[in-house]
Amino acid sequence: MNIGIDFDNTITDNPGLFRELTAGLSKNNHIYIISSYEKAEETLIEEISSEKTRMLNEWGINFKELYLAPEPVPESKAAYCKKKNIVLMIDDLQENLSKIMEISTDTVCMRYLST
Repeated sequence: MNIGIDFDNTITDNPGLFRELTAGLSKNNHIYIISSYEKAEETLIEEISSEKTRMLNEWGINFKELYLAPEPVPESKAAYCKKKNIVLMIDDLQENLSKIMEISTDTVCMRYLST
């Protein structure tokens, strides 16, 4: 099963929770970290990816791939979920989840609410 998890305001809000979650899930599943970047940061994409990967590794988050969604973010995240056959997506923004449910109709979405 392919599982997507948002980075900013989801994993970053509670890395310990997602370390435990991905440790249990990653044995038989593929974890995809699906984040975003702003248009103004486009030239820094490699640095952003490296920094987020470093943080994920430091926190002990198990994952197969990190994807940085370009603007418009909801559409980009939804298209990626469809492309990777994401079965479950966890994100803090309802706007993203609504678009994912519209475009990637086989994806079950869960909204992460800050602790």
